[in-house]
Amino acid sequence: MSLKSVARSRAILLVATLACGGKDVFGGGTTVTVTPSSLTLDAGASTTFTAAVSGTADQTVTWTVREGAPGGSISSEGQYQAPTSAGSFHVAAQSKATGATGEAVVQVVIPVVTVSLNPSAVYLPPGGSYTFAATVVGSSTGVTWSVGQGPAGGSVTSSGVYTAPASPGTYTVVATSVVDPTKSDTASVTVSATPVVVVAVVPRSASVFAGGTEAFTATVTGSANTAVTWSVVEGSAGGSVAASGLYTAPSAAGTYHLLATSASDPTRSAQATVNVAACLGSSLLTALGRENVMVGFSDADAVAKEASWDLRYQYLAGPLEDAASCSSSNGSWWGCWQDYALPPGQFVTDFIGTAAANHEIPMFTYYIILPASGASEGAGEVAAANDASFMTRYFSDWRFLLTTIGGGTALLHIEPDFWGYAEQVNSSPHATPAAVASANPTDCGGLEDTIAGLGQCMVSMVRKYAPNAKVGLHASAWATDVDVKLNTDPHLDVAGEAQKVGAFLADCGAAESDFVVVEASDRDAGYYASIGRDTWWDATNATLPDFHQALLFDQALAEQVGRPLLYWQVPVGNMNQDNTTGHWQDNRVQYFFDHPGEYVTAHVLGIAFGAGAGDQTTPSTDGGYLVSRATAYLAGGGTPACP
Repeated sequence: MSLKSVARSRAILLVATLACGGKDVFGGGTTVTVTPSSLTLDAGASTTFTAAVSGTADQTVTWTVREGAPGGSISSEGQYQAPTSAGSFHVAAQSKATGATGEAVVQVVIPVVTVSLNPSAVYLPPGGSYTFAATVVGSSTGVTWSVGQGPAGGSVTSSGVYTAPASPGTYTVVATSVVDPTKSDTASVTVSATPVVVVAVVPRSASVFAGGTEAFTATVTGSANTAVTWSVVEGSAGGSVAASGLYTAPSAAGTYHLLATSASDPTRSAQATVNVAACLGSSLLTALGRENVMVGFSDADAVAKEASWDLRYQYLAGPLEDAASCSSSNGSWWGCWQDYALPPGQFVTDFIGTAAANHEIPMFTYYIILPASGASEGAGEVAAANDASFMTRYFSDWRFLLTTIGGGTALLHIEPDFWGYAEQVNSSPHATPAAVASANPTDCGGLEDTIAGLGQCMVSMVRKYAPNAKVGLHASAWATDVDVKLNTDPHLDVAGEAQKVGAFLADCGAAESDFVVVEASDRDAGYYASIGRDTWWDATNATLPDFHQALLFDQALAEQVGRPLLYWQVPVGNMNQDNTTGHWQDNRVQYFFDHPGEYVTAHVLGIAFGAGAGDQTTPSTDGGYLVSRATAYLAGGGTPACP
């Protein structure tokens, strides 16, 4: 469970693309469209542009960089090479037939780079050789190799093969980042005619979360016996380490040290530093009075009595109303989902009371923008968030829910799917307009009128009106236009996609929230199979998509945002069902109860099962499978969420 981040700190310049989206209409109505019309590249990186010319059969173009050599270079085939300095540059394609020109904007950034050279120390006899490995994080470009002492210290090839000089001594091999020459790493080489045992540990430092694991390896040179014994300098208080080098962090945060000692010469050893961060879910679990991974559901009241559930969730969806009382005319508003003689909000009050009587934590999924706005799903609902009149009523409704909860304890789940669609509209939530301060100056007058401001506003209102409630935004695994949890490409950077989603949500207020909500699927896999869609996750984790891929996404997401996860609306189906309405097959229930520790590694502190539609399997129609597994799990003491 490594706390490794490839997030980059970049100075991004604001760039306006051409008014015609990369097109220019000079040349008798001919247009030239350059694809992509804008992108961000690391300094020194390359990419390929294409050009489409309309209005003529001649598609040939001449490529140039408007800024000349300082802006990089481009070949006649559209292969662009970014310069080594940051800036905003323009790639132009001019039609040879008409002279019309189209342009693309390139943001060139200097990434934050780290270089690690492994192993960090070796022994070699005079004239001996060793192949070092350099790892560069933060850039796709490589390193240049050198010897610290120059030719007198030996030589090293461009692939990291070092050859020792004839003279004994201690020398250094240096790997320097190509894109950022200020970043480098060194390894020490002891050259001696008499063998000297040298031990090196990889990695030399690591960061993990409390209870997490990290694999270390040891390299021993100067002896035919390359075995080591592992230990933790701080003893059991600092965690434990297996003979294989697999380190398990303690429950207490802190800095600890791992020691690898040569079996052939116990006087020779090497050390690694481990920084252990507190469990992501510790503070939230404490506030909720829980220690184990929570199990919840959504279904009829009868199911609440069948197991000692930790939480129960309820959708709040439908139109917006401004009524002070309830009647048949406004009964579809969530505020009137009770006897009309009772005041608005009584449904929520009663749900909280019933949950408390069953020792459950109530959870509300607030799903209002799409159904209340009447907009189309996706970009339409995102655009609706910029309607000041609509959003004034929306914030009033959210405020009413929060004041109804008041000082009570509840989990609040804000707008499933919405944030994913917003990221698809624009990967920067600061660039998409939303009526926030303009619609709710009372609570959020100081926030920006963007999607980022919308999320921040909703979280801040929870702190103001419902101080004991805990709040989380919804993360969609498809938000980057890649449905990661159904991905079948083994080369996909799953963690990288998760980090994009996490960074977007963090800007929307998730970094100030209490948790992030994730999901597996909105329908049972058996149902989707019946309509020709394959949404199964391989429980053997041999074929993508599988559970390990999904949990890798979850882990990277949680670590990017810095918040624990809550699985929600997980399909209830099981393999005993016959794939008819209400009785669909799925394997998510079984996998969780068979592998709860894998969810802990991914920073999941709770999982709530429920149907995503009325024709799906529910806890009432699954033959008692979910209740039986939950009962056994809870009776057995559960699984600590922060081991």
